[in-house]
Amino acid sequence: MPRKGQTLSKESIQKKNDTNRKNLLEKYDWSLVEDYLDVNLSSSSRGRQRHFITLGQFKALLLSGMSVREIHKITSKNLTGFFSAFCQGKIQLPKDVFTAEYKNGKSMEQIAKEHDVSSDYIGFLRQLYEIKTKGAKFIKRKQTEIPLTQRQKKIIYGSFMGDAGKMSPSSVRFKHGEKQKEYLLWKYKEIESIMSPHSLQEYEKLDKRSGNMHRGMVCYTYANSDVEEIIERFYGNGEKDITEEILNEMTPLSIAVWFMDDGATDWGHRSIVKHPTWNITPESSFCTDSFSKESCDLIVKWFEEKWHIKSHTRERGKTKRGNMKYRVIIDCVSSSDFFNLIRPHILPIFLYKIDCESYNGWRENDF
Repeated sequence: MPRKGQTLSKESIQKKNDTNRKNLLEKYDWSLVEDYLDVNLSSSSRGRQRHFITLGQFKALLLSGMSVREIHKITSKNLTGFFSAFCQGKIQLPKDVFTAEYKNGKSMEQIAKEHDVSSDYIGFLRQLYEIKTKGAKFIKRKQTEIPLTQRQKKIIYGSFMGDAGKMSPSSVRFKHGEKQKEYLLWKYKEIESIMSPHSLQEYEKLDKRSGNMHRGMVCYTYANSDVEEIIERFYGNGEKDITEEILNEMTPLSIAVWFMDDGATDWGHRSIVKHPTWNITPESSFCTDSFSKESCDLIVKWFEEKWHIKSHTRERGKTKRGNMKYRVIIDCVSSSDFFNLIRPHILPIFLYKIDCESYNGWRENDF
């Protein structure tokens, strides 16, 4: 160590810097950061522009012989300090924990304080973990939103199996024709706690193929975490598809909503008219044209194993893309069991789908 007032030679300074760098490198565990070496970071701060480097570039500069102090000169001091602390394992906040807490509405400041992470570093850590930034509106919504009841969730699951669509990644839209206005208003009332009252509107749309004007009603929910979770399950791969996880959430209420949305029963009306004494066996089906064959097969298996209801798939022609469409058909031998399962949840306007007399009356009034 030099005496007071003594000036070190260049060789001594270089030797000291090399020793410091070597000691620092020994503290680094590169295996901790291997997954993040190529992530690009940036600064949201105003003022002069800085050249930001990746963690991989930081590692390469250190191994080439540069010191942390020298790297400071070409990039942000806070960034190199963050990289150094992260590589030494001093930041004890795993990606899954950060993601979950941020997604559930905790602010960056709260997360930093609870996990003893510097406020200068928490923004860099979010970027390194590639967690999409959330605004104050999102955080407020997470902290004040009304959670869904189990009944509301089951109605939404059944609706997504049928006609419902996503309005946004965290909002669901319901849309039904003029003859099903009562049904849409029922859904609105059931999920009113998260419904946008301004969204409840009548609509008119011209069908270019037939030239007829279609009328109906539409409404959608506010953004909601429970809805967001359901949407992620249905649209996890980009397009709506069915998984075991979704089917495990389905109850008789969900199935009834799905059937009211997208189900039909063929009662053999022409045969009944010609032969009133015949014992006609109904055939019920779900419009699953947009689902993959794998999803339809999964539904058939689920009906059998969960509800002891036999069903099968039937080809319905090809889509414009050339893919075969399939419908799930309830076997005639299981029609009675199927109707009994959903009957307590079927609205009066849809009794024609599960009761032959109601069906005959519906046809007489509708045709």
